[in-house]
Amino acid sequence: MECQNPDFTLWIEYSGKYKEISLPDGDVIVTFPKTKATVTNMTDESKSEQYVITGTSRIEFLPGGATEWVLRGSNLVIVPETFGPGAHEAGLFFTRGNINFALDAAGNEERLFSGSGNVIDVCEALA
Repeated sequence: MECQNPDFTLWIEYSGKYKEISLPDGDVIVTFPKTKATVTNMTDESKSEQYVITGTSRIEFLPGGATEWVLRGSNLVIVPETFGPGAHEAGLFFTRGNINFALDAAGNEERLFSGSGNVIDVCEALA
């Protein structure tokens, strides 16, 4: 994972399980039971964090190719660069609680994070 500002690379190591569940309506639920991720700044390896990511991600496929992401619990998610109001670089985020965001058909972030949970910018935390 490349962090843009400042410019450095993150190394992510996972331990645990991963399961993808296809639902009858075409949506997908991704679960990470008993999973931990260690994220390290490769420019300064003393900057490292471990995240417990045992949450679920539901990906709802909408007409026209857009997707709605519903994150519950603790998750580690990569989001693409976005432009316009609320613009930000592509990044790695740790979410906890109930968080939603949407991507358009081209994979661009259509709606920023919303919901009752917390969001940590991992690139910023490990800079």
